[in-house]
Amino acid sequence: MIRFSPCLRASVVGLAFKTTATNSQIGKKSGLDSIDLKCKELGLIIRPVQRGPILAAVKQAAVRKAGLVSDEGFRQIVATLRIPA
Repeated sequence: MIRFSPCLRASVVGLAFKTTATNSQIGKKSGLDSIDLKCKELGLIIRPVQRGPILAAVKQAAVRKAGLVSDEGFRQIVATLRIPA
């Protein structure tokens, strides 16, 4: 069993690990699997036909923002592109 010295622990050097369920990042280099994962993490249910348009909107938002899309931004994209049942 490998034991790490206390001086190497993240909490000792001021790092904190994100332990929540929503820790995947989504942006301009994301793919369809990233859309599925983010929806699962956020508890969102989408239809298969929505994946492509959501991905395109995420990529556009990430380029506009020049960074990653937040969870709230992702929720807004999904709500905007929701296809009625």
